[in-house]
Amino acid sequence: MTIAGSDSSAGAGIQADLKTFAAHKVYGVCVITAITSQTTTKISDIFKIPIEIIENQLDTLLEDVSVDAIKTGMLVSSQIIELVVNKINAVNVPIVVDPIIKAGTGRSLLEKSAMDTLESLLFPIAEIITPNIFEAESFSGITIKSEAEVMKAAEKLIKKGAQAVLIKGGDLDSKDIMDFLLLRDGTNQIFTKTRVSNQERHGSGCVLSAAITANLANNYDLLESVERAEKYVEKIYPDVLEVGRGTPPMNPFYGLF
Repeated sequence: MTIAGSDSSAGAGIQADLKTFAAHKVYGVCVITAITSQTTTKISDIFKIPIEIIENQLDTLLEDVSVDAIKTGMLVSSQIIELVVNKINAVNVPIVVDPIIKAGTGRSLLEKSAMDTLESLLFPIAEIITPNIFEAESFSGITIKSEAEVMKAAEKLIKKGAQAVLIKGGDLDSKDIMDFLLLRDGTNQIFTKTRVSNQERHGSGCVLSAAITANLANNYDLLESVERAEKYVEKIYPDVLEVGRGTPPMNPFYGLF
């Protein structure tokens, strides 16, 4: 299950999650929290789904579908976060939290007042959280410019309750892309990928966290789920989809057909 926002350009959000689930031979269901009018260059509008509709989506799905793993993405507000936590806390499955604050184009996707709610309610029930550098800085209060500062931020985020933290290091000023994994037991690993080009990919963070979720649903343990997701993203990242005039989206099905 993915609980997130809809991206009309289909490069991120619910659409990217469902495609990534399918690429991993997992059947995905979704709870939509917001509808964005979005292209590869900007978000022109956001419609927050009424809370009672979000609640009804969750209730009807959980009554009928056996869920093996849950991912959260764009949650917009404290009210939505409180509802989601209340509903999924009782479901005994791994929860992957992609703590989305803003879009790659800069538009805010989480109300400022909801930062504390996300941190205090959702982090403690997460199997893993997957912040990018900006999100890791925002939740840890640490300015990240080096590998040492990444790990310091990861340690601080672990103390906030998550079982593991994967900080996506694509925005670090480094030759290669490095993602930093820290588990609560102290296990740590750095995943290094060659920078294909300086061009970003729309939805790369969504695809990575969705891949972790799919692997967890396929009964891999947490470390192997992250390792497999990292290899998957490295495999599909070089493919460039000529969609729109802005940042090209990821292609979750690259190399599969």
